[in-house]
Amino acid sequence: MLSNKLRIALTGFSIGWGLFILIVLLGSGNGLMNGIAESFGSDTICMVRLSPGTAQLAWQGMNRGRKIRLTANEAALLKKRMGESIGQVTVTNSTPPLQVDGGGMHLRTPVQGVYPNYLPIDGKKIVAGRDLTDIDIRQGDKVCLIGQQTVRLLFGKDGDAVGRMVNINQLPYLVVGVYDAITGTNSGHVIYAPFTTVEKSYFPAGDLSQIVVVANDINDQEAYDDFVGQLYTVLGEQLNFSPADHAAVVCESSYISYLQLKNVITMLQLFIWVIGLATLIAGVVGISNIMLISVRERTRELAVRRAMGASASSIITLVLIESVVVSLIFGYIGMMLGIGLTQLLSWGISAAGGVGLFDHPTVSFATVMAANLIMVLAGLIAGYFPARNAVRIKLVDALQGV
Repeated sequence: MLSNKLRIALTGFSIGWGLFILIVLLGSGNGLMNGIAESFGSDTICMVRLSPGTAQLAWQGMNRGRKIRLTANEAALLKKRMGESIGQVTVTNSTPPLQVDGGGMHLRTPVQGVYPNYLPIDGKKIVAGRDLTDIDIRQGDKVCLIGQQTVRLLFGKDGDAVGRMVNINQLPYLVVGVYDAITGTNSGHVIYAPFTTVEKSYFPAGDLSQIVVVANDINDQEAYDDFVGQLYTVLGEQLNFSPADHAAVVCESSYISYLQLKNVITMLQLFIWVIGLATLIAGVVGISNIMLISVRERTRELAVRRAMGASASSIITLVLIESVVVSLIFGYIGMMLGIGLTQLLSWGISAAGGVGLFDHPTVSFATVMAANLIMVLAGLIAGYFPARNAVRIKLVDALQGV
């Protein structure tokens, strides 16, 4: 190897380049997957929103066209009947757009009655102040959470909204917190208030706008369809509509879209592995050719070794070690450069505040370990055939220079 530095370097470059391309492609695939998960936000968990609708199928003597009402009883029944398949159930009420005044400005926006810790489910996070509390719910306090977009509109770009008052439909509410979208998109103008406060003012009959259900262990469309079917069965029995009537209770979720897009990305990552491995195979062929030449050049040397008692396994080991060492040295160089580039891209994207559907294009530890294994296998494969040829050399022919 030391007496053929240029040849070894040019040969090892193909392995290094193959590992570099593989790591960069895999990092890019992960970045795309992370960006998609970030853009979907809370929909990366299986969350289903159930809203009251109108029955479209006649059922047990009842005509179609009936309005279906959802109440807290249905939410409690779902939690009781479906048990461990449900991770969380919460309810919300949403008003039509109401007049909101504050800081000398005004807008019209819905007010949504929710319980504490609802914002993460809705893809939001608190960025100033606090969330709603159980005390707010019990007392029916007139407090609210507003979005950063609303803060800029009512109180100016640098306005501090926490602790200030806004009038909602001419009733004063204290702003206790400011939220923003988890995904980095616009927060919107929806105002969140305690569920009991909104219910008392706008939904005295106890109707619900939505029941929000978060499922456990849903990883594919078949499991999702089965879960939704169970929801319709329980609600159909309780509210007297056909479980097949999906217009009676409207089910909304972006989870299926997320699963479908995730499957596309998985196929893309598989394609990336194929491209990367194909590039590596080209490098393996290059090393194998060079090792064949090396064995040919060292025919007399290998024959002398055999004549002096060297075993076939020692000759094979000699050739394989050279092949593996070349693969590891240049493979590590390519892999480290690839990891460095993905880390640099990740840092640049974070510094720029994100670039849409692309985020943290890095590779996992498992991928790095797989790359190490690939490098060793590539070296062994590249050296196998030259090593096999080396031990098949006839001593008489080799010593005569044939």
